Amino acid sequence: MALAVVGLVVLAGCGGEEDSRVELIEFRAPAGTQPTEILQAGELTIEAGCVDAAGPVLSVAASTMAADATIASVYRQKRSAASEHKFVLDEFGRDYGPWDFLGGGNERVTGTLEYSSPGEHVSVSFFADQDHGDVDCLLSGTAVVAGR
Repeated sequence: MALAVVGLVVLAGCGGEEDSRVELIEFRAPAGTQPTEILQAGELTIEAGCVDAAGPVLSVAASTMAADATIASVYRQKRSAASEHKFVLDEFGRDYGPWDFLGGGNERVTGTLEYSSPGEHVSVSFFADQDHGDVDCLLSGTAVVAGR
């Protein structure tokens, strides 16, 4: 059984009319878990699953309903802790489809995901791992959502 926990904290806007909110993300799942929505923030959706391959494989995907969005992920992983991986899509929109923001790196990964579309911005700090102690797949973090 997959566990997806989302918490919500609303923050008053600083000098503007829009509020920001912080959402907690916690996905823990055994191998064989189908992708499930773990974050819905404005027009951004993030799904996570746990593929049962030759061992558990964490799969993540970001998608949007916005026509004109940008998305970027920056992370470090266990195998190459000395190097930072960065992926940017300047033309990320509803026609692009799901995007794997870990780029195949899913073993002890720490990083951030930045998403912007007209009128909203989402910043996600995350930790991701597979075969993590007593759970096959794990994605944990916080999302700060501004706008919409």
